[in-house]
This record gives sequence, structure tokens and C-alpha cells, in this order.
Amino acid sequence: RDLETQLKAACENFIVRTYEQALATIIAFLQRASKPLSENSTTLQDMDFAKPDKVQALLANAETSVPEFLTMIRRRMALYLANQQTEAILFNPIRANVFAALTQMGNCLEANYSQDQVAPMLRSLSALRTAVTNLPSAAPPSPTLAANGDAAAAPGPAAEGVPATAHAGQAERQQLHAPQRDGGVVSLEAAPPTPPAPDNGVPPEPGAPPPPVPVDLFEE
Repeated sequence: RDLETQLKAACENFIVRTYEQALATIIAFLQRASKPLSENSTTLQDMDFAKPDKVQALLANAETSVPEFLTMIRRRMALYLANQQTEAILFNPIRANVFAALTQMGNCLEANYSQDQVAPMLRSLSALRTAVTNLPSAAPPSPTLAANGDAAAAPGPAAEGVPATAHAGQAERQQLHAPQRDGGVVSLEAAPPTPPAPDNGVPPEPGAPPPPVPVDLFEE
């Protein structure tokens, strides 16, 4: 039970941190906009950070950076989790938080800018919402990462003077450190490097840590 509680807390922390990193600039704008106006400002757009051209530039940048960041997160989830159901459990709350923040941003803009000023801003928000909506439900792993993983898992031909048993031991150690892809939750930490074989060609003991205990993290 303690392990399950800690794992759920880690998942919740991952959801919040991912959402906050994806929308860092929009969240910062909303926080500043919620504060009282300064003495020299009568409306929000009088504030330097909230001038229409700066807001439009912020949204134009988010229209590209947010989908790119979330796509990268999905690829890493697919690489390390390899379970579409677990990926959806983690990603759907992130997407919901993004939509909630975009709705709040739209309401703030409509309340503080003229119709002509707000029209292009709302178009950017709409495009950003569409891009996040259209993110694939299960992104494939990065081709580069996948290629590197395949190369590491397949030892090359035996080098001259090195017994074949040394290569077999190396492959065994790499398999022990490989992420488990049986549908359970896996560790996101990188496996420790494989120690070099001694001069006599006899591989060292694997010494791999025991595999994680499979638990149902999301039981009702």
C-alpha cells in the first residue's frame, strides 16, 4: 500500500509539472493579470506585459511550442511505459488542464481587450486547442532512441581475442537492465553502465537489481 501511495503521488506530480511546463508563459500571464492594476494603469492592456502585441506574440509562440513539448512527452511515455492504457491515464489529465487554462485565458482576453484586438488572439487560442486535441493517443518512440536501443541490445561479432562468453554476459546484463514492457509501470531511471570485462576475458557478475514488484496502481 505504501508503494502504491507513493507511486500515485509521483504520477500526480508528473501530471502537474508537465502541464505547468507546457503552459509556463500562459500561466505566468494569468497570474500577473489576476493581480491589482498598478497606480499608472487603468486597464489591463495598459500594463507593459499585457500590451496587445506582446500578448499576440506570446500566443503565437505557444501555438508552436506547446504541441511540440507535449508530443515529446508522449514519445517518452511510449518509450518507457509501452502501455497505451497507462499512457492515457497519465496524459488525459494533462490535456484537460491545458484546455482549462486556455479557456481561462480566452475569458481574460475577452474581458480586457476590444473586439478587434481580441479576434487574432482567440484565433491563436483556437488553433492551439485544436493542435492539442489532435495529438495522437499513442505516440511512437523516437526513431533515434529506438535505433540506439536496438543497437545496444544486439552485441556485434566477437572481437579478436575476446571469448564469445564475454559478449553473452554483456547481452545478459543489458537485458536485465532493459525497461520491463509487460504492461506494468517501469522505472524511468537510466540503467547503470555495463562495467568493462577484465583482461582475462571473464565477464563480471551481473549484479542487476531485482525487477520492480508489479502492482495495480489504479485499482478502484
